Amino acid sequence: KLIRLDEARVKLVTATKLDDTLHQAWAGLAGIALDANNLDPALQHIQRARRLAPTDQLYITLESKVRRRLGQGQRAAELLLTIDERRRLADPELLRELALCYGMIQETDRAVDMYQRASERNPNNADIHFELALWAQRVGDLELAMAASARARELGDLRAEALLDQLREELGA
Repeated sequence: KLIRLDEARVKLVTATKLDDTLHQAWAGLAGIALDANNLDPALQHIQRARRLAPTDQLYITLESKVRRRLGQGQRAAELLLTIDERRRLADPELLRELALCYGMIQETDRAVDMYQRASERNPNNADIHFELALWAQRVGDLELAMAASARARELGDLRAEALLDQLREELGA
């Protein structure tokens, strides 16, 4: 957090040498490696953390990010789908990560479906409605994109007005 990564890395490595069951240390090392775009070490570290704490949502998400950046979009999506749907649909970071995976594997319609379910469960979340609008636009469902943008604007998302203007232009309205 203080951007003293070398010092943090040394302390985390020392911690793992003292106790190799400290899943938090392995996850910390994975996060540092991911931030430095050292994907193979990041994957090794997060897999170690996940062996020690296999159901930890943060570790699942971190492994998914690493795998997506390694070009393993299908596996990354499969990992995120192991997280309870209610938790996924309520967490904007998980939604965004899973949508990126769907985009990578050319299944953008699944991202739209997921964001529609999330918007129904979180009707007052402007960010979710805005993301739904973006994904709907990507798949060519401009009416859904308009409705979701309008809802995002009603909820105070300032980005939604520009998107609405763009969608009106696409629709020729």
